[in-house]
Amino acid sequence: MITTKTITTDKGNKYLSVEAPYQANFVSRARTLGGKWNPASKAWWFKPEDEDLVRKALLAYYGEDGTQAVEYVTVVVSVADCDENDEVVYLGRTLCGRPGRDDSVRLGEGVIIESGRFAPSGGSVKHPRIGANNVSLRVKNVPKAIVDARIAAGDEIKIISEPKLDRAALEAEATKIRARLAEIEAILNKEEA
Repeated sequence: MITTKTITTDKGNKYLSVEAPYQANFVSRARTLGGKWNPASKAWWFKPEDEDLVRKALLAYYGEDGTQAVEYVTVVVSVADCDENDEVVYLGRTLCGRPGRDDSVRLGEGVIIESGRFAPSGGSVKHPRIGANNVSLRVKNVPKAIVDARIAAGDEIKIISEPKLDRAALEAEATKIRARLAEIEAILNKEEA
């Protein structure tokens, strides 16, 4: 099992299990890939033979797939154009949302207000909205690959930190590689004997 800051995958004999933060676009894709939500384990289950497509979806929506160490950066993004939404999902996570018309906007994990402020209320009782704002958010620990993809698509994102590697993920990956190398050497030695 490999764990990163966002994604955990476990390839069992019967299924591939994926634990990831909620993101509506990934949920839609998971369903089209035949994924089944398991409420007991709070994970999506997929057929192992669909692993390549599942990992491709994880990379597209989260910028990581749970198999290797990922570079993370801190960025600043504007949410001023998101006034007609009740939440902002971007860079593989929910950045902010307003659960009710008169509720204050709630920030996602690893997100702080860099500048500006949100309107005190927005939308209607049935359809809350973030409302007009001039807010820029600082978002921490975003996979650099997803930031690079969004910048290449024309999005305005300011990277404010150098890429950082997750040392624990690198060590876990190195351990896995050493174990696999030992397996290969044992097979080769058995064939030579």
